[in-house]
Amino acid sequence: MLALTKIFGDSSVLQFDGGTLGHPWGNTSGAVANRVALEACVQACNEGRDLARDKYIY
Repeated sequence: MLALTKIFGDSSVLQFDGGTLGHPWGNTSGAVANRVALEACVQACNEGRDLARDKYIY
């Protein structure tokens, strides 16, 4: 997801399927996990941080 937000920025549409639907706690938890991860990547990008380079772990 880091690479996708770096390439496309925060004005893009990303499709999540198997990871969302296959989440062990159900579809809702999978969707929440995707949303949280994406928001963390976009926030870091907006703050000028590079999570891949800085090796931040969320």
